[in-house]
Amino acid sequence: MSKKATNELHSSKLYQLVVSLHPKERLRLRAFLSSPYWGTDLHLHSLFILLEQAIQKKESLLSRESIHAKVFPNSAYSDLRMRKLMSKLLGQIEMFLVVEDFRAKEAERLLATARIYRERKLSKHFKYTLRQLKNTVSNDHFRDAEFHQKGFEITFEEYLFRHERQQVNLQQLQDVSNALDSSYCCLKLKQTCYMISRQAVFNQDYDFGMLSLVLSYVEQKPLLHLPAISIYYYAYQSFRNPEDESLFERLKKETTTHAKLFPPKEAHDLYLLAINYCIRKLNRGNIDYLYHGLDLYKDGLKTGHLLINDQLNRATYINIVAMGLKSKDYPWVHQFIHQYREQLPKQVRESTYRFCLARYEYDQKNYDRVLELINQMDYPDILTGLVAKTLSLKVYYEKGEDKLLEAHLDAMDIYLRRKKVIGYHKNNYRSIIKLTRKLIRVNPYDREAVARLRSEIESTAGITEKTWLQHRALAL
Repeated sequence: MSKKATNELHSSKLYQLVVSLHPKERLRLRAFLSSPYWGTDLHLHSLFILLEQAIQKKESLLSRESIHAKVFPNSAYSDLRMRKLMSKLLGQIEMFLVVEDFRAKEAERLLATARIYRERKLSKHFKYTLRQLKNTVSNDHFRDAEFHQKGFEITFEEYLFRHERQQVNLQQLQDVSNALDSSYCCLKLKQTCYMISRQAVFNQDYDFGMLSLVLSYVEQKPLLHLPAISIYYYAYQSFRNPEDESLFERLKKETTTHAKLFPPKEAHDLYLLAINYCIRKLNRGNIDYLYHGLDLYKDGLKTGHLLINDQLNRATYINIVAMGLKSKDYPWVHQFIHQYREQLPKQVRESTYRFCLARYEYDQKNYDRVLELINQMDYPDILTGLVAKTLSLKVYYEKGEDKLLEAHLDAMDIYLRRKKVIGYHKNNYRSIIKLTRKLIRVNPYDREAVARLRSEIESTAGITEKTWLQHRALAL
């Protein structure tokens, strides 16, 4: 058995797809593969069972040859036969997943059923199914872009039914056009906000296409009474016109009022969209947005919109603590750190909890406790490690332990050289190390040297600990 053959099987699309299946899905898939409706090739079922057993046993060696010998025990190995069987099983599993997805979405199923009845000229069946479909969609709690898209599809299907019977009136054509426009505006504004959020992070320029026409249309009709349009409209306008604070006030109100009308993942993203605006304003020195951001975080926690499947994203947990500490609302921060500890993903729970508790203890000047917590941490990634090491750096400085600090700075320097750190992060931490060294080495009685250091800190752009460095330099 060659290593290449083993690796090819484990890296195949089929193997990876079977690994991704939930145990309950695998159980239903076995019945699916055994159904005569989908064919009678028993080799497919055998291949799936063998793959499933290998995955359950966590077998590290699995080759096409060994599988072939079990599926076709009386035949010489044929790579072509094996590849065809794997491809066929892949197609059957894909079909199973499509059927599972379709069964789970009642509105889509009813829409397809209504279309079939219309095409078969079964009027009574069509009308009954269409009523069911309308009731299903209207009874759905959510009023997101998908709701408006379904509204268009229903209106269009009803139009086609009447058109085929020459029963169309002028208002129906207008209804179809209006529903299409509303659906498109929802999707366009939503997509635009996703593009804007990415644009800031990756410095990417985008062509927004017909956005200007959509904005004018939304304002003229008007369509801002629809939450799926209004939230994204005010989000876009807030980011594009940051000087007009009334736009953000409207965004904040729309988000906290209507987020419940969106699926959990989208409601979560809507809160983060508004919070990211606050972070931008805060980074530009507008302290008011510290409290706007905290309001949104607290409301998102209270309503549950910031949690997905009862879990709180690690980055969100860290950002909430950082913003809370900046506001100096220490009792609330302490309560939050402990209250939401169990909502963190299990694999990063303890490291994230200890890291945030260490930041809290640093602000309380409990420096020995900070070092104790940091020493207990397992860093889930390089950047968290660097932030924790920077926290240790600050503790050594505050305690006046210059020798320990010098050794720590040397260790950080080596860590940066050894690890693959993205350029701007590496530059950030190199600057922090360099300026901290100058802080502890400068003669505080040499006023010219101190002034030069203060000026260097002030002129160094893009460093995360700039405020801390400035304050320490001013204290010299």
